[in-house]
Amino acid sequence: PDLGEPEIRVLIYKLGKEVFDDAIAVACAKGDLEVTNYKRMLSVADGWAPPEFPVSGRHILAAGVEAGPKVTMLLSEVERQWIDEGFPEAARALDIVKIIVAARG
Repeated sequence: PDLGEPEIRVLIYKLGKEVFDDAIAVACAKGDLEVTNYKRMLSVADGWAPPEFPVSGRHILAAGVEAGPKVTMLLSEVERQWIDEGFPEAARALDIVKIIVAARG
């Protein structure tokens, strides 16, 4: 019930809008979420479209990492950082790739 807009966006990104909408509707119907919070959360969900993650394994490979399981691990780490930063534009996502590969690649 105390979720702020950034946390709501993360849930929408991870769950998908339809599942998020259903989850908060059920929580409200069960009395676990107040109607005012339900409406607020629904408003955030309706006013925001989750972005597509702008990085793929090819970006990790292009940064000099050899093909293999490490690519997947680094890609997951880049995505976590991208989410933590509030879904920045593609240019920043590519900067995150460089930073993480330099640190862990």
